[in-house]
Parts: sequence; C-alpha cells; structure tokens
Amino acid sequence: MEKMENKAKEIRYRPVKEFMNKYPLVVEPDTPVLNAGAIMLAHQVHQFPVVENRKPIGIISREMIYRTIFKKNFNL
Repeated sequence: MEKMENKAKEIRYRPVKEFMNKYPLVVEPDTPVLNAGAIMLAHQVHQFPVVENRKPIGIISREMIYRTIFKKNFNL
C-alpha cells in the first residue's frame, strides 16, 4: 500500500500533456448518434469531443445517448 501511495504522490503534479491523447477520436455534429455510440463501444470509450471545422463545439457521451433514447422512446 505504501508503494502505491508513493507512486500516487509522484504522479500528482505531472503535467496533463504527459497523459493526453494528441489524436483523440472525435465526431462531427451531423454524425448519426448510433454511429457515435457504436464507435464508443468499439473503442471502449465513454465520450467524444464533437468538432466542427476542426474546433470543439461540445461533447457526447454514452450516458447522453442512453438517456435521450430512453426518455424519447420509453418516457423514462
């Protein structure tokens, strides 16, 4: 346990750039929602940036997709 605590302390102040993905998966606003969901499942990710003209304009997540589908189709 002590070894894990020491590792956590080492990582705590390291810059985000060491952990980020420079080429994240993204979707465009007109991407069909089920395609976005399928890509998320295939790549085991839970959310994507939504980009338009190479600029981020929002985010989409599995939770948002599920919530909207259930709300619109099952009145939940």
